[in-house]
Amino acid sequence: MSKPMLQSMQKFLISISILLFFLLALPIQAQSLLPDTLGARVKYEATIEMKSGYLSGICVMIKNEKDIKGCLFNEFGISALDFTYFPDRKKIKLDGVIKMLNKWYIKKVLKKNLLQLMDNLQQGICTYHDEKYKINYNFLLLRDATEK
Repeated sequence: MSKPMLQSMQKFLISISILLFFLLALPIQAQSLLPDTLGARVKYEATIEMKSGYLSGICVMIKNEKDIKGCLFNEFGISALDFTYFPDRKKIKLDGVIKMLNKWYIKKVLKKNLLQLMDNLQQGICTYHDEKYKINYNFLLLRDATEK
């Protein structure tokens, strides 16, 4: 290869390397896993695992004007947990829980953990682990059969 051709090839490779470096160095923004537009509905396969057992089923969240309503149905179609998330106030309100979870100390932990889970979902993270109480929350996004 001639010297001028070798120099132009080196310049080309250096410029490609610099371009790739800047493209890869750009911060990658995670996509929110929460409903983002008014009336939007998002479905998750949800599991809450504790030392003494677990709760699993489908969680559906719907975006309203000022809040996001959520409901977790167990495998039998029974509503296990109804909640409202207020993103602007960073607050969770439990609207209804099944009998086994309807204790003030359990609801206090649930509210705190759901708030952290909602924050994680906004960042594109679909899990949360409560170290203190050893509770795992997994919310895997479900795609509709009509989506491609």
